[in-house]
Amino acid sequence: MSAISFENFKRTSEIRLGKLASVFSRDEIKCLAFLAGSESYVAAEGIISIAQYADKSRTEPLRIIMIGLGKDAAQIISRINGFTHVETQFDIVSGKLSVCGETKYSNRANANVRCYGVNDVLEALAVMRHEGVDASITIFKQNLTDFQRLVTTAYNVELIGAGSKYANVQFEIGSDTMCNSVLTDN
Repeated sequence: MSAISFENFKRTSEIRLGKLASVFSRDEIKCLAFLAGSESYVAAEGIISIAQYADKSRTEPLRIIMIGLGKDAAQIISRINGFTHVETQFDIVSGKLSVCGETKYSNRANANVRCYGVNDVLEALAVMRHEGVDASITIFKQNLTDFQRLVTTAYNVELIGAGSKYANVQFEIGSDTMCNSVLTDN
């Protein structure tokens, strides 16, 4: 990578982080969902750190949830990072989400992050409705069928139909570009 392209990448990243801080700092944003795929569970700590800094300019703390594919994966990630694991059951026929239990894995600030493992897109949408998500972050590869993209697109359409606000920051990790981002705010 040449020095010019590295500088461009660095500047683009700084702008992207500024947009994130702007979204998180708004008091009308109550709940942020981080939709995690296998390639983005690691990025959770960075996103959480940014959100915690944004709390300094807010009147009330931002609620943060993490949603990822796999019930077992969510429990493991919660334990490793000191999050609160939320165990759910989802009835696909009725669309009803039931919270079966919560396990808090630390007494640190990370314990405020509620981590859900889901089996499919419909369950992820039910979690987002249950938590009242009004902003989300997704990190995905260049694959139009990624779980995260399907969830955020469906949720955005649902909220637009209801006349509600929703902000989504998407980071796309590609083979020829390190990272592109899109900020949608309806």
